[in-house]
Amino acid sequence: MVKLARTFGFAQPLSGDEDIFILGKNLMGAMPGDVLRVEILDEPGRSKKTEGKVVAIDKENNQLVGTIQRMNGYFFIEPDNGKGNLIKISKEHDGGVEVGEKAAAQIIQRGTSHFGCLAKVTIRFGSGDDAMHCAKAILHGANIQEIFPKKAKEQAVKYKGATVDQEEASQRLDLRSGTIFTIDGPNTKDIDDA
Repeated sequence: MVKLARTFGFAQPLSGDEDIFILGKNLMGAMPGDVLRVEILDEPGRSKKTEGKVVAIDKENNQLVGTIQRMNGYFFIEPDNGKGNLIKISKEHDGGVEVGEKAAAQIIQRGTSHFGCLAKVTIRFGSGDDAMHCAKAILHGANIQEIFPKKAKEQAVKYKGATVDQEEASQRLDLRSGTIFTIDGPNTKDIDDA
């Protein structure tokens, strides 16, 4: 599953062909990262895209990262890669989360729809209003290690005291002596305009 919205999803074929559009009623509770078997429907729907339905989930991805919400006395996690889908958190396994926190969760019960799934909180990162907590959640969700392996640290030590090659530098615009600032606001989480 490539992308999941509240009422539909897209599956990416292993062949790299165009994504397959899947209506929510045909998702069978599939989650981002699942490996699916999809049957192509004879006629495309209103989207005019190749449309299919999930016939089996061959490999489940039961790990997700998202934002905590509360509704009708229950906590839910809205996956970062599945906006609009709320996965209920087991009351016995909520880990003391609070609304608006970023958290990692594990699906402990699958359903034939996303509302039939049940999850337990495995990691609390903190408030979703804090960029550092969001960054840690993104790293965890992408399975990026925050601790460098010994080999990488050994390679980095080799560059201690290294200088910039002057010939290489002469072919580039050198902005090291200037003041650089971002135009993004103080609450941004996407600082890429520096």
